[in-house]
Amino acid sequence: MRGWPSITGDLARGDWRRLWSLLASGLVCGVLWEFWNYRALSKWTYTVPYFGNVKIFEMPVLGFLGFPPFAIECWAIYIFCRSLLGGKPNESSDAIWIETNA
Repeated sequence: MRGWPSITGDLARGDWRRLWSLLASGLVCGVLWEFWNYRALSKWTYTVPYFGNVKIFEMPVLGFLGFPPFAIECWAIYIFCRSLLGGKPNESSDAIWIETNA
């Protein structure tokens, strides 16, 4: 997208790090989110037909599958908004983590 970093560009170069990092971070954030929800006084409760009885904290297990794609969506929206506000990308904009070439 106009020189900005993209997951499809990473995959075309054979670099899967960004995709796997986003998927893993989405899952970790989802587990933490539901952990905090479990102890909250006013908490979310979920009802899912058929598979709703198997839960981790208050979330049915299948619900955790939504957190990793949500992390990818958040990153894509971040890059899109940054491209609208920021002008031209710089060379270091391709990284979402700090890399050292030592």
